[in-house]
Amino acid sequence: MKNRKNERISSSKYLFAALSAILIFLLWKFIVVSIQMINSQSHISSLKTELEGLQQKQNKLHEMEQFFKSDFFAEREARLKYGLQKKDEKAVIIKHEKQSADTAVQHRDAQSEGIQRQTLPVRAYWLKYFFGTE
Repeated sequence: MKNRKNERISSSKYLFAALSAILIFLLWKFIVVSIQMINSQSHISSLKTELEGLQQKQNKLHEMEQFFKSDFFAEREARLKYGLQKKDEKAVIIKHEKQSADTAVQHRDAQSEGIQRQTLPVRAYWLKYFFGTE
């Protein structure tokens, strides 16, 4: 009788060890699958935000395309690039006198100090400003 009881105990130990190993394996698989699901969900949410950004960009590009196809844009480009005008319209051309940067600085200094100075390049003014030398 003792022998049978020992056999039962030893077989139940093996059964318990086998069931414990199966349980640990199933728990491990459950944890791995859960982690993969969490990673997949975060990846999906990042892809959704990227998709929204791309859709906004596409909408802006579509608006730009519509603007470029409009008559307003064509007329503006014809006026600016090619100097065209509508019928019975008069064009006015305003010429601006361009001053070099050196001349503008000299003129401003001469006006502020009330004296006539010799022309210096702009870099000389910068060197004088930062380093106190000419």
